[in-house]
Amino acid sequence: MVNLHPKDNKCIDLTAIRGKLANQIAESYKNKNNVLIESLPITGKSYSTFKQASETDTQILYLTSLNRLKEDSIKKCNEFGLSYHKIPVPHDECPSFQNDKHGLRELYRRGISAKELHDRLELPCNGSCPYIQALNQDLSDIDVLIGNPKHAYNPNYLKNRIAVKDEFSENEYEIEYHKPRELVNRFIQSVDSFPFNSFTEIREASQEETDNAVNWFRQYDVYRDTETALNPEEYHVHAPLLAYALLRGYEVNDGWEKTDTQFADLVGVDTHIGDNAQVVFDEDRESMYLLNPPDFESADGFIGLDGTPIPEMWDTATGLDLEHIQVLSEEQKERYITDILNLEIIQVTDHKRYYQNSNNIAVNQDTSLAYSIQQKEGEKPGVITSKKAIQEYDEKIGEYTDNSLNFARILSSNKFKNKQLGFVTGMRNYGDEYVYKWGSYLGKTVRVDREGETEYQFGDECFNIFPLYRNLTLQDVFRFGRSEEPTTVYVNTSGLPEWVPVTREELDTHSQSKLAVIRFLRESDSQHSRKEIAEGTDFSKKQVGRVLNQLESIEKYSSSGAFSPDKYEWYGN
Repeated sequence: MVNLHPKDNKCIDLTAIRGKLANQIAESYKNKNNVLIESLPITGKSYSTFKQASETDTQILYLTSLNRLKEDSIKKCNEFGLSYHKIPVPHDECPSFQNDKHGLRELYRRGISAKELHDRLELPCNGSCPYIQALNQDLSDIDVLIGNPKHAYNPNYLKNRIAVKDEFSENEYEIEYHKPRELVNRFIQSVDSFPFNSFTEIREASQEETDNAVNWFRQYDVYRDTETALNPEEYHVHAPLLAYALLRGYEVNDGWEKTDTQFADLVGVDTHIGDNAQVVFDEDRESMYLLNPPDFESADGFIGLDGTPIPEMWDTATGLDLEHIQVLSEEQKERYITDILNLEIIQVTDHKRYYQNSNNIAVNQDTSLAYSIQQKEGEKPGVITSKKAIQEYDEKIGEYTDNSLNFARILSSNKFKNKQLGFVTGMRNYGDEYVYKWGSYLGKTVRVDREGETEYQFGDECFNIFPLYRNLTLQDVFRFGRSEEPTTVYVNTSGLPEWVPVTREELDTHSQSKLAVIRFLRESDSQHSRKEIAEGTDFSKKQVGRVLNQLESIEKYSSSGAFSPDKYEWYGN
């Protein structure tokens, strides 16, 4: 790990930080290093990527799955005089994919490349397809190629270029096979000489029988099956690979097996699977996953850009041993958040509050917290939470909040970049399967502690997922006020990195009856009796009376007559 910290730890200067980052990117271009650069928002990661490519005369392959970053990269290329080419995707460029009368999108999902489909099928666009024509372009003189992360599978795009990958996404180089039993059985039915008759026989085979089947693969070199994938039945070109993985797998966690493919010795066989690929098998659920990094070693170098990276996951997903470079120390990052981002983070709970499980979502409490934030700050906060939480919220929370965004949309959206008040409630928990899967990829054991809130236990040889969840919560916070304007974000989870500076504060969490009474009185310009308030809120007179005794922002008008009820009127904000 390399730290590039400004010399004066007592001073945080944005210009100096951006200069340090730019220098590191330039050095990585010149030295053709494989690096992971950690740098917080508005430090100029994208800006320096293209400016330094121009200044060092470096050709790059810029990889991102976010359309807004692709559009921004084109602007940067124009700004710095860089020629560029946006790598086409068949869904946008190929007329046959757009009309899809031949079921091309389904065949593509099965692992057949768009070029293979054009070569093997009679398509209306054959001979004049703009997508195929774009693939055949000579790009050797283009300064910047802009593409999706999967475009790195094409060696022509990596040759003589530095690959730059902006932000991490765990599934860009991963495929999940939901019904591997069916896929493997269909593969076995498509060949005559395979030693086993079914998925079950593979799982029950002796060591000698397994060795014979492995030798079958070595003899026939069948690891990818495009022919069967063209048939109407559900299939995937990697079905032979899955059968091979079941034969060669070894247990890394209870019920989880892993296969390192290592196809380097298969001379002349195009498996479309890299030497760093690995397959993991969840025996209980019968799910299989392939993590297949592109051959980034064939590029001139690699730069990963991330504000809150998990280096082990980056290494595994890219197949590289990346040098982790931190532009700021933890102490400097604290001051960067407070002094440069001008961001105040107010934590309102000591609990993790995993919000991707419906049973954990506290709708009433979130509504009450949103009300308290609005009352305290005098404006409505934007909300970031899980998709399930947003689906369970009713219209009441909308009275106290200004738009919402779910966790899955965070990196693809700038919705709150000009919003200076935020409310992040709950944190991610992708579940046991996700943790066991990544522990298996990393070759580390996983232990789960069910006491209290679910925690994943660690140790030197165990996989700890919690830093990822903490970092993702911090990314949620960073979505607000992406400028130097003062920004306040309330966080209803304890799941932030430990170094992050927070202010701990208790907010009132009103009951639904209290919120209903407040809403009824605030929206009325007149005085109301307890009976009228009860009828207008659908709560009992007893509940309403209890609430009225607790509220401070009301005016009580005592009755002067024996049969006239007391009246109440709202005078607060």
